[in-house]
Amino acid sequence: MKALPQIVRVISLLSLVFAVAYFRAGSAFADVIVAPYIEVELIQERTSTSPSGSISLAVRMKTEEGWHVYWKYAGDSGAAPKFKWKLNGSPVSPTLQWPVPHRFPVGPLMNFGYEGETLILVDFPAQGLPSSGNLKVDLDAEWLVCKEECIPGNGELSLTLPISNTPAQPSSWHQLFESTRARIPVFRTDIPVSSHFDNNLYIINFTPQEPVTDGLEVHFIPDVGDIIENAAPQILTYDGKEHHLTIAKNVVEDAISPKLSGILVSNKGWGKNGASPALAVDLVVAGVPKPANPVRALPQAASDPTPAANAPEESLTLWAALLGAFLGGLVLNVMPCVFPVLSIKLLSFATEAGRSPRATRIHGLLFGIGVIGSFWLLAGTLFVLRAAGEGLGWGFQLQSPGFILGLLFVVFAIALNLLSVFEVGSSVQRAVGTIQTGEGALGAIGSGALAVVLATPCTAPFMGSALAFALTVSTFEGILVFTALGVGMALPYVALCSMPQAIRMLPRPGAWMVTFKHLMAFPLFATAIWLLWVLGIQAGQDAIIGALVGLLLAGLGLWGMGVWSSPSRSKRVRVFGRVFAITLIGLGAYGAWSSIQVPSSHASAAGTAMDKYGLTWEPYSDERLNQLTAASKPVYIDFTAAWCITCQVNKRLVLASAEVRAELKGHKITLLRGDWTNKDEKITKALARYGRQGVPVNVLYSGKPGETPHIFPSLLTPSIVLEELRKLE
Repeated sequence: MKALPQIVRVISLLSLVFAVAYFRAGSAFADVIVAPYIEVELIQERTSTSPSGSISLAVRMKTEEGWHVYWKYAGDSGAAPKFKWKLNGSPVSPTLQWPVPHRFPVGPLMNFGYEGETLILVDFPAQGLPSSGNLKVDLDAEWLVCKEECIPGNGELSLTLPISNTPAQPSSWHQLFESTRARIPVFRTDIPVSSHFDNNLYIINFTPQEPVTDGLEVHFIPDVGDIIENAAPQILTYDGKEHHLTIAKNVVEDAISPKLSGILVSNKGWGKNGASPALAVDLVVAGVPKPANPVRALPQAASDPTPAANAPEESLTLWAALLGAFLGGLVLNVMPCVFPVLSIKLLSFATEAGRSPRATRIHGLLFGIGVIGSFWLLAGTLFVLRAAGEGLGWGFQLQSPGFILGLLFVVFAIALNLLSVFEVGSSVQRAVGTIQTGEGALGAIGSGALAVVLATPCTAPFMGSALAFALTVSTFEGILVFTALGVGMALPYVALCSMPQAIRMLPRPGAWMVTFKHLMAFPLFATAIWLLWVLGIQAGQDAIIGALVGLLLAGLGLWGMGVWSSPSRSKRVRVFGRVFAITLIGLGAYGAWSSIQVPSSHASAAGTAMDKYGLTWEPYSDERLNQLTAASKPVYIDFTAAWCITCQVNKRLVLASAEVRAELKGHKITLLRGDWTNKDEKITKALARYGRQGVPVNVLYSGKPGETPHIFPSLLTPSIVLEELRKLE
């Protein structure tokens, strides 16, 4: 005990030095962000602001030669910049003004964006500002910079402006603000513009204030997707009175848009002397046929006039969906995703052998509450985000590096707890006043919740159609389907806990349980390794290093809590142990979080690549699929994600098979891979066309005209795939 103060001082000093260095290395904050091929900066037009005037700022983005960023609507590929603002610490939503973008043709696609130096103007209303002091503006920015390849980036910027009643002086950026304003599209009432739909074409009609025909070039850029064919030629004609710009309708979407919103860009400008570079328009399209009575149907790709043969049909009833969800929940218990939680369940079963029947039943019911409650929370989140316009599916939370990081820390901490590095069970029970059930009420409910979280990387058989049904019907019916899924998953455990005679067949509790408990930590460490791999794919190698260092700090903190927080220690030492643990866990978590915010040179593979089994895969796109099916070529599509364990199992079982590889190559089947590891709206829509809300989904097109594609079951075997491939002969 005499050596304890010296040990504490040394460890505390080393931890502080290490943590400071860690944060300096991991912080994404900067005044000017210098990222690969781009600089991003927050600048002001004037040196100060007044309490009654507006605040004029801009996001300055400067790309290297040949590289570009995107407009507010990126076009057929790419991604628009995203900005989150705070004014004196409070979230705000200022008005953004985007200058006229350039058009970037990429093969059969068309994108919209900027190259070189560009300002995106930001106007804050000054209402409610203090009369003096400083105004602090914080920006959290995300962007995608592209050439042949694309590199995502993000970072935080901050700007402080003094508040003054004296006239503000122009800053050094004032002229750049002025030149940018001259390129902002404007609404003009003096130039008549209208639109109508005719013969599957949108036609925009306008009469310039100073009509010109020679050398006039006009094109329309929409500010939303899936309305027009962005890359198709736009034909300009003149009838002596009006100009008519003919625009091709989007060939993938069946619906005709009742509005055309975007900008009209003219090489001659608009108005007198061409003062306006582009007109902002929001047009009602005349001549759009009224839709028939709305029917909930699956959206179809251009080459798929009918749903796939084994996709869920409109006739799927609520009872059939409930049965499928219940069976899928049962099967989830034996899917590889849930195995780490099975280790905790096995330990609980061993503990149950010495309990009273009543306590055992309560334990099982609490586990079931944790499972079903977690499914309700997941369903509620999905429905709320979908109502807000987000395209989400099963496992959507695992597309977030932040969620993966949090789950990694939880799994790592549980594994250390199983190794007896620290103990929290008894103190938590006393704190919440739970029934003395060994693991405690909180532990039982938490085990159920963790089982659901780790189950979401898997889509069990029977679940696909049920989930698709749940996310296309009313919220009440959808909640019923998710409830059936939770009941199915929880039922085996609840049933076993209701049969004490079955549990009593297990060995009686004893010293062997300590060894068994330690052994059960290692499946969780395996899960942590898998989560690190997923995190690296999503956020790059730096995120792996940051997470490992964060886990090191958290592990040291939990070890300290185990050493210094035991009841045999004095109150002062126990308090120190808890503070030590909380501090290091907080530092580790914050530093790891910072590492996934730093712009990474990592980017998802965007081109053709050969996998380790010798098969060459092209990235999935609707355009490429339509091209191949129009040419009557067989196609095999693998919709997958790094966090989807079932997907990885399918690859090991099927793609590792020499027979399957030989059949794929022998039939000259084109292989397309849709990677859903990170959020991808186009893949989400593609999954919906096949009646699915999650991965894995494997689809085979035979290449025969008019034949519907075959959708394979979620869990594959070589024989299942070979049976369909041999039908192509």
